[in-house]
Amino acid sequence: MQKPSNVIPETHHDIVKGNNYAQVAMVMPDDSMSPTIEEGDQVIIKLHTFLKSGDLTAMHVNHSDLIIRRVLFNKNQVILQPHNSAYNAELYNLKKDDIQIIGSVIYKRHESEKYFD
Repeated sequence: MQKPSNVIPETHHDIVKGNNYAQVAMVMPDDSMSPTIEEGDQVIIKLHTFLKSGDLTAMHVNHSDLIIRRVLFNKNQVILQPHNSAYNAELYNLKKDDIQIIGSVIYKRHESEKYFD
């Protein structure tokens, strides 16, 4: 199975074990979370399915590509809130829609930041 193009290659530590949980690194595929996370930024996602309102979350919705949004819960509904005002918030029913939670964004690095030459 081929990896999506926005997942950082294995040479950059695809999955990192640390603090008793798994993490995965990916590149933000669009500008929907700008200015918080810019297109091309690297993000680290803590793999888990327990979320609370306000978390920046990586997920698939109804078999979509992986997206990152701020999640807000209201009873059996979840609102996916982008930070970029050019994108609309999306409302889904937790009982009817296929929502696959991957985890929470715990770190981001802007693509222009350099730690080593």
